[in-house]
Amino acid sequence: MQKSLSTLLYIALLLALIMGWTSLGTLDLSQDLFRMAPSLTLPETQEIPSELY
Repeated sequence: MQKSLSTLLYIALLLALIMGWTSLGTLDLSQDLFRMAPSLTLPETQEIPSELY
């Protein structure tokens, strides 16, 4: 029981780190893409959250 609980906590921590890292990465990427081509980034940023959730 304790082992499965610790693995669940470990997975949750990994997911939180991955979500935080990807959110930071997408923010930086979207800023760079908005400078280059704002019309192309709008559909991409709307599609990403629907796939994650």
